[in-house]
Amino acid sequence: MSRERIFYFVYDDNRPRGGEKHSYEHVDLLNASGYDAYALHTREGFRLSWFENETRTIHLEAFWNIYDKDRDYIVLPEPLGALAFAAPGRRVIFNKNLYLGYASLGLFRQARYPFDSKNVVGVLSVSDHNLEHLRLAFPGASLFRMYAFIDCDLFDFRPLAQKRKRIVCTTKAPEDVAVLYHTLFARSAAGLNQIADYEWVFLRSLSEADTARLLRESLMVISLSTHEGLPRVVLEAMASGCLVVGYGTGPLKECLPEEYRFQHDDFMGLVRHIEQITEQFPKGLQHWTHITEQARRVAETYTRARQQEHLIAAWQQICASDTH
Repeated sequence: MSRERIFYFVYDDNRPRGGEKHSYEHVDLLNASGYDAYALHTREGFRLSWFENETRTIHLEAFWNIYDKDRDYIVLPEPLGALAFAAPGRRVIFNKNLYLGYASLGLFRQARYPFDSKNVVGVLSVSDHNLEHLRLAFPGASLFRMYAFIDCDLFDFRPLAQKRKRIVCTTKAPEDVAVLYHTLFARSAAGLNQIADYEWVFLRSLSEADTARLLRESLMVISLSTHEGLPRVVLEAMASGCLVVGYGTGPLKECLPEEYRFQHDDFMGLVRHIEQITEQFPKGLQHWTHITEQARRVAETYTRARQQEHLIAAWQQICASDTH
């Protein structure tokens, strides 16, 4: 009998989303390690193109022609929720965001949960925060900690002295962003800060290469989302030497230096901090240099080697423990 195949289901959606890139990376690493893996799309000829890749893909019709439910594995993203039961054969759930996974189940009690299904032979989790919460809810599940890869060559470090007067802001928490943004600019209109001297860029629909160019030149990245699975943009900003402003919650506690963490909804503290930084730039930020260097070293721990080590260890255990 030929070896099992592994199919990672990926949405036919070319908007930049780190979780989908993560699935492509798994497929590449599995194939490089002797496994037979594919990124599964529903549409023929579709592939993600917002980052460079030569990932092996397959579309749904071709998948059904070769899929063996008694041998192969389908890896499903957590937002499918109860729809995961519709997939035949052995399933692995790739939980990239705890919150999206639970939200997909709706606010009603489940007769059974996807993680408890006898056909779910493993759950991959992108952070300790996600993993521990899933372990609490599903102590019988086979859980595996995954690590991302942050390309620190692409997201290369630039010291603060080489940065531009630019603030980059993610848009995942629009209500929090709106409070902070309008408070800052209201104070600017009253002559109370220098924020009007800064370019303010909202991070939307950029390719990976364009994101790297933007961060390379930017002084600060603001990310106020508390519902992260893996804070990829934050890590890329840290790799690029940006000052980061975020909440010290969830997976951010695993990677964000204390100097970059704020209490949730502490808008007055956020405003004062941002005003202080923007007023001191460029000559008054020497004391932040070692913090940006420390943050860069954290980003450098997200290596391809560590990603591969944990991924292959997980699949070795899944395949060994699964009774075909």
